[in-house]
Amino acid sequence: MTGWTISKSISYKNLKKTCFMNYCVLLVALLEPILIEVNFQIFLSKPNLLVQ
Repeated sequence: MTGWTISKSISYKNLKKTCFMNYCVLLVALLEPILIEVNFQIFLSKPNLLVQ
């Protein structure tokens, strides 16, 4: 293992991590309105559950 190969694999790991983080952020951004809507519908349909 030369230094170049090690640094290359480290940067590849960082790249993968960054892509994964960006994907998670994008997924949350897309799903958040849907989840809020679903929670709001549940909240409207079952208000007595939250009162207890």
